[in-house]
Amino acid sequence: MKFYINICLSVFIVFFTACGGGSDSTPKADTRTSLEKLLASGDVTKSSVSERELLQATKNELLKIKVGDTLLAKIFKDEAVDYNISNRTQVFTITQENENVFPLIVGNAGKILSIAGRTTQSRFAAFGIAPMENFEVEENLAFVPQFKRILSWLLEGENFNASSLDKNLTIAISFTGGDSVAIKNWFSKEIPAWRIVECNALSTLSQCYEGSDMIISGWESDENATQIVEILQDEYDNAKPILYFHTWYEATGPLSLAIGNMLGFSLPYGGNYWAGDTALWNNYIDMLNASYIALGYESIQKVVEHFIAQDYAFDWTQCNDEDCSNVTGFQTEFLDAANSIRTRANILDTNKRAIFKEDGYLLDKYIVLLADKFRQSIVFPMDKTTTNDTVFLKSYFSDFSVYNYRSVNPAQKDMGNFSRSDFSEIVPQSVEVRKNTRKPFGSAGVYALPGKTVKITRRDNNNARVKVFINTLRSGSTHEFAVDGYLRPKYLQSSHIEILSGESIEITSPYGGPIELDCNVSNIEVTLLFENVGKHPYWESSVDDVSFTTALAADEYDWAEIATTGFEVHSKRDKMLESIKAWADRVGV
Repeated sequence: MKFYINICLSVFIVFFTACGGGSDSTPKADTRTSLEKLLASGDVTKSSVSERELLQATKNELLKIKVGDTLLAKIFKDEAVDYNISNRTQVFTITQENENVFPLIVGNAGKILSIAGRTTQSRFAAFGIAPMENFEVEENLAFVPQFKRILSWLLEGENFNASSLDKNLTIAISFTGGDSVAIKNWFSKEIPAWRIVECNALSTLSQCYEGSDMIISGWESDENATQIVEILQDEYDNAKPILYFHTWYEATGPLSLAIGNMLGFSLPYGGNYWAGDTALWNNYIDMLNASYIALGYESIQKVVEHFIAQDYAFDWTQCNDEDCSNVTGFQTEFLDAANSIRTRANILDTNKRAIFKEDGYLLDKYIVLLADKFRQSIVFPMDKTTTNDTVFLKSYFSDFSVYNYRSVNPAQKDMGNFSRSDFSEIVPQSVEVRKNTRKPFGSAGVYALPGKTVKITRRDNNNARVKVFINTLRSGSTHEFAVDGYLRPKYLQSSHIEILSGESIEITSPYGGPIELDCNVSNIEVTLLFENVGKHPYWESSVDDVSFTTALAADEYDWAEIATTGFEVHSKRDKMLESIKAWADRVGV
């Protein structure tokens, strides 16, 4: 099998040195029922919901977001929103974005400075600082009355009033580090009826929380994060409100990560340091309107409205074969939204949010389903000047909207020169793969079939971070703006999803492709079970000589891979055969 090392440059080699119309009105009853069924199934191919109905439902959900949560009116009333903090504070990225987790305070630069959320049992709020730290040095005092209303809401729910601040309540505080002094001092002066107890020892944490009316938690514990959050989750599930303070902008740790996963947020690197954002608004309505723009919703609404009107029309002569971002209106009317949607989808994938198995996420569900619907009618090739702009951009929108952490994801009917879409003759199988990890990534030797759910279970306990993804192609390898150049989907390489020892995950790709393992170290053996996958032409050693040659000849897949100790080849099958033939002709085989 030595001849494969001499494959010519026509093969793509990756070397490894280290290892239509409608109103804004509420949909009719039959449409609502159909939408509910579609949201439950997640399968546009078995739904009567039309493209127009999906577009209108998406627009309606956006308009609900624009109005904002009713809590904001109760917290801020007709007062100014004046939340003046330093850049040594944290900001939030919402990772479970739905009607039950929402921004509470958004800064003038568009950063989320505080969030809130609710379940049927309880409520939470989170701040990137302990506000008492400011209050105690007579800063941010305009926010005090609003902060007290937030406390009342946490304790009493939607129909709160100020009387809760006069009740004899017990408040547990945990893991707030040096800020516990400011927290306790402020409560003793402002809400003296409350009894404050500190609960920091894991061994007594459950008992310490017992009998408390609210938990205030920081993040300053590097150990036992899993056990701490299990206890917090139990308390939250049993109707105990949680108030979270992240008390330093630079550092995060296992506990902050775990609490964020529980409540639906992440903390970006550097927090508010570079933005230096603060909130100063005449009222909460101004904040809502500005944040609707800053958080990307307005740009998404523009795209939806264009698709409803089918009125996209750009002067493509203003762009070159690689970049059309300078075309008048293209950035604001399409690309801003597309990039925002791609970010949202990647967050859902990498955070392993199976949104169709969870409540909420209505906007994300509608966007994903809309892209699924579009994919059923895409036909390649396309050209930016000769293809109708709306048709072209429906396909492009679908490229940006790929989300794979789900069990239903219909295969795209036409994938252009990437791959065939019909794998009906392939019988999926289960394959256990034992591999020495390769940094930055290496092939797994199995193939995700388009539209088929792959279950992956990690069976080793070795010390290696492993992420799974599908396809190696860079987005730049699709030249969608070249003359007749839109030949296949753009974002064929999926998000990289981490899989932990003992964990099982399920992913479904509309495109399919070879599965790869992204690793942080080399030469650590890992074992993974892949269920419901195909076996494409794959060569790893001389043991594979016959099976590889047979698989190439069978022409059941359009991709083939070679994995040697020094490099890997990820190639279209036809290119692989051309290279083999060229080599054979040269050596006279």
